[in-house]
Amino acid sequence: MAAVLHGPGEGEHHEVGPAEVTIKATTDEFFLSEGRLPAKTPGPPPHTHEKKTDMFYVLEGTLSVLVEDDWRELAPGSFVAAPPGVTHSFRNDGDAPVRFINMSTPGGWERYMRDVAEIMANGEMTPELMAELGRKHDVQFE
Repeated sequence: MAAVLHGPGEGEHHEVGPAEVTIKATTDEFFLSEGRLPAKTPGPPPHTHEKKTDMFYVLEGTLSVLVEDDWRELAPGSFVAAPPGVTHSFRNDGDAPVRFINMSTPGGWERYMRDVAEIMANGEMTPELMAELGRKHDVQFE
């Protein structure tokens, strides 16, 4: 792997509805991005992964995170990891934007983010498209 260096705001940027995702690094082993959610922004439906561990580290604001049946409010400096099979989701219920790091292992999540961004740029995300993306990218929506 070659060295990767991105300054603030740099990386592969995608708009995903009202949210923003900046992919900072990807390898076969991991995916790392910076996410931004405006105030009162929903996230994905609750879901699991068969192979992927999904991790979140809050930088600014308060991120609401679902783990199993428990919604928690995560302040800056908070971290959560959802291993394979654990139901999870996230959203911004607050009045201020949220900025967070999303890391997952193994790598490859950038392909899902690119697909979602493309679909949302060209139209509306439908339940059928979500199910198709799930089958393609190890996401089992509940």
